[in-house]
Amino acid sequence: MKTQAYFEKIHEVIKGEINKANKSLYIAIAWFTDDELFELLVEKANKGIIVELIILDDEINNQSRINYEQLNLKKGKLWQISNNSRQKPLMHNKFCVIDEQTVINGSYNWTRKAKSNHESITVISESPELALDFLEEFKNIKDKYFGKVNEGTILDISKVIIRIETLKNMIILEEIDDVDLQVNKLKKIIKNASGIEEINDISIIIELTEKKRFAEAVASINTFVNKYRQLSVYIDSELFALKLEIKALELNISSLADEKSEIEKLLYEFEIRYNKILGKLVLKLLKLKRDFYQKEMESNPDKSKEFDEANEDYEQFQTGYQASKDKPSFNLDDDEKQELKEKFRKASKMCHPDIVAEEYKEQAEKVFVDLKNAYDQNDLDTVRQIFKNLGNGIFKSFSKTIGEKEKIIVLQRDLIRKRDQFEIEIYALKKDQTYQTLIKIEDWADYFKEMKEKLIKEIEYYERKITGNTTE
Repeated sequence: MKTQAYFEKIHEVIKGEINKANKSLYIAIAWFTDDELFELLVEKANKGIIVELIILDDEINNQSRINYEQLNLKKGKLWQISNNSRQKPLMHNKFCVIDEQTVINGSYNWTRKAKSNHESITVISESPELALDFLEEFKNIKDKYFGKVNEGTILDISKVIIRIETLKNMIILEEIDDVDLQVNKLKKIIKNASGIEEINDISIIIELTEKKRFAEAVASINTFVNKYRQLSVYIDSELFALKLEIKALELNISSLADEKSEIEKLLYEFEIRYNKILGKLVLKLLKLKRDFYQKEMESNPDKSKEFDEANEDYEQFQTGYQASKDKPSFNLDDDEKQELKEKFRKASKMCHPDIVAEEYKEQAEKVFVDLKNAYDQNDLDTVRQIFKNLGNGIFKSFSKTIGEKEKIIVLQRDLIRKRDQFEIEIYALKKDQTYQTLIKIEDWADYFKEMKEKLIKEIEYYERKITGNTTE
């Protein structure tokens, strides 16, 4: 599984992911007024790709300039939930499933207005298990609002598992006639279905059985059942939806935490390098400015404000500079940097205090602080060790421990609040003056060289002013 949070140019990211679709697109989102994205869906449907869209039949959508009926062409299908169904709204987390492998999920609404909002999405790729969960929820939404829909588009995994385990039993009992019967029934089940991943798995089982490679067939059946069993055990579809939303929110928060950590690490590395290369010069310049205004104040008391500001700048930088000198930082090559990033992201998903169950929170917070410090300092050995320790499954996430529906609803609201808070914090970091400077720097070496030359000239200028020698 790969997760990536996006905070900017989300519209373009969604377009890019939709353009990758080769087989199917299933989208459930309350409000969809982005005409450019809708046109892209129509284009995909016209190319023979399965496109299904669930939206609300309400004032917001109906007043948009989109002709939603365009989607009811070829393999396109629109489902609109009427106002009478608003007491049971769609999931808070809007979602899109692409080719039964990739899930787009997050706070971002697919509307024209959303382009200017401070929202985010998480793209989860290479995750057929999670995609299947969301496809099951898509089917549940259709069943809830439109009755049982028998279109052959989404497999009933629970029935498939029963059928496939029956086949396994017939193989074990050496009931060859019944084996052939079960194989034929499986062929009928998958004939008009669209579940790419599971159909491929079932087809392999059928092929192995028909070739009488029974040992391999039984092994493949066991693998299939273990892989898809989770989709057949739930009873309460609303509870399933809530748990799925908790899982999605955990992924949202985790990917946003990664995004925040990336920005903070960049700022940390810049601070270390800035102070290492320019710190002494900046400190010298600030001291000269302070001395200059102190001298000016002796003859002109009105200069006291300038002196106070210069003195405060000097003391603040000196404190930060001394603290920065004590911060360790390791030099890594490109491969080591990539390993550091990958292991940090995987480890943070296992110990971030905002996504672990309450009983693990205090311990997880301590581990995460150590992990974050090691990551900021490029301490690959420590990150490796923490990742290895976490690999044993020390902490469990909320989605793996929660039970009662009431508790899940409370947790859902809390996770939404945490996700929104991360979005606010990331937005603030990206608006920070230092970060804005950073993203404009094409080459750090050139930047520091240029800054060093400017600082030296400014130092010489104040030295001349203090001595009274203002000639060039």
